Amino acid sequence: MNTFGFLDDKLKEVIAEYISNIDKEILNQFDDLRDERALVGALQYALSNKKFTDILGNMFKQKNLNLDVLNFRAITEKSEKKTGVDFSIILNIITPNKQVIQKSLIIQAKNTETDYGKKIRKDQLEKMFQISEKASVLLYFTKKGIEVTFAKDILKNSTKKYIDINNRLKKDFTEFIFNFFKCSIGDHNQELYKKIENRDLSNYVQYTIK
Repeated sequence: MNTFGFLDDKLKEVIAEYISNIDKEILNQFDDLRDERALVGALQYALSNKKFTDILGNMFKQKNLNLDVLNFRAITEKSEKKTGVDFSIILNIITPNKQVIQKSLIIQAKNTETDYGKKIRKDQLEKMFQISEKASVLLYFTKKGIEVTFAKDILKNSTKKYIDINNRLKKDFTEFIFNFFKCSIGDHNQELYKKIENRDLSNYVQYTIK
């Protein structure tokens, strides 16, 4: 797996500041955006900000790496029912020798301030796993900020139809996004990347990482 250790301090500082601002923006709108799809849309809009992507791109350029593609995409409600996915992120980096590094994440979002958001259907996680276990992430919107966990940690040893997610171990969103840009998490499978890039989400359930 490719990692970019040079991104350590500066990138983490930039992401921490930016995510902190995103948290504040979303929290200020929380009562109006209680619907998970509205919260995902607000997060997608914030992460796609040109100022943020320009900063990231310049950091990669300093090391002769080209941040060619960085997309944050909300999934249609119809496809979400088939795949369990609310949101996706794809990252495409080109090295000086023209090697292409592609990364993907697929995300299910929950508003844990609602009763519905405190649990997740087991089969919803299983649908995500049919796409990619490595890429599957659960994201929590809370009044304290945004947190994440890997879907495999939720599904592990769970036998119930609905899984309680409220007391599960959660990771800081800043640290999580930082590690994604360092390429220490996510799925490098090119076919998955292409399916997200081409918005071919209706076929996801039939696709299994080998």
